[in-house]
Amino acid sequence: MRKYQLSQQELTELHAAHREVCEIREAYRINAVILLGQGRGVRDVADALLMDRETVRTYFKRYQRGGIDELLRMSYVGSEALLDSEQLRALDAHLQSKVYQTAAGWRATSSSAGVCAIPQAAWRRCCIG
Repeated sequence: MRKYQLSQQELTELHAAHREVCEIREAYRINAVILLGQGRGVRDVADALLMDRETVRTYFKRYQRGGIDELLRMSYVGSEALLDSEQLRALDAHLQSKVYQTAAGWRATSSSAGVCAIPQAAWRRCCIG
């Protein structure tokens, strides 16, 4: 079993950083490292924070590698766009003139107006989540 131990100084710094973060995902990353650093097991931390065990381990490794800055660095790049350049221009032009309160309102309007003709499966992945 790997030991995840942190000094009192490290825990104090993590607690201070936790109080300063604005985004919940950053707070959860810090929570995971604090709980491991206090001696709790990976399984317990993952269960408590509703995370995958490997994610908890990864957060601790990132903290060890580069401190709080590395832990909080968001490295997600995203994927390639599902729309071509013409569709993106049409979408941008349309959204400059209209604001939708719900995704359903956008889908109904865009389909009938021909603004963004993308397959339903791609629509769900791209625009509804």
